[in-house]
Amino acid sequence: MIQMSRKQGIRSGIWTPFSTCMQSRTDRRWNREGSIVPTPQSAAFGEGRRRNRGSNMSPFNKRGDEGTTSLMFGRRVPKHSPRPEAYGAMDEASSALGLARGFLSDPVLKQIILDIQAELVILNAELACLPEDVTRLTARMSEDHVDRLEKLLEKYENLTDMPGEFVPPGGTPASGALDLARSIIRRGERRVARLAEDGEIDNPSMQAYCNRLADLLFTLARHVDQGEDR
Repeated sequence: MIQMSRKQGIRSGIWTPFSTCMQSRTDRRWNREGSIVPTPQSAAFGEGRRRNRGSNMSPFNKRGDEGTTSLMFGRRVPKHSPRPEAYGAMDEASSALGLARGFLSDPVLKQIILDIQAELVILNAELACLPEDVTRLTARMSEDHVDRLEKLLEKYENLTDMPGEFVPPGGTPASGALDLARSIIRRGERRVARLAEDGEIDNPSMQAYCNRLADLLFTLARHVDQGEDR
């Protein structure tokens, strides 16, 4: 599990404020200090903002007006620095995945997308940590996350007539959104690779997850093009 304050998550762009990700399941809880404790299957996006309604505490402030942003545990860096660029791209990808999920009608695919969005929360939390702070996280990207994507990739490759030529995105609204998410993930993957090359991250599962995820989203987009969500 990841523990962070509501303001930290919102300011860092790790949580995104769209209420469609909220679930009725009891896989989200608050600790006694008022911090959200999301699980890998949690729909914690926007939870902080939802909890703040009707209270005197606002998730917004003016500290970012000078061009800096907060990382996890309160460290501040320029908004254009490599870490915000990396987790910002992943946040964009999660928004595109939310769009795809809204277009999809298959409940299995919708749950797959939701689970990926939850895993991106874990990835973003790790990207938003400086090397000296990363051990304070209680959940990090692992080989288990990569293995889960590989199994999904194998499953849907067997269910899909994969094309042998270039496929322009946009065969359906859902597949177009999946391809949009895929291309954003590739951009984020390049940012993650630069962080790894510079010695700013030391977890090979982060790069492997991004690579597998882009491959999976391409496969899912082709599956949707050929399936019931046309």
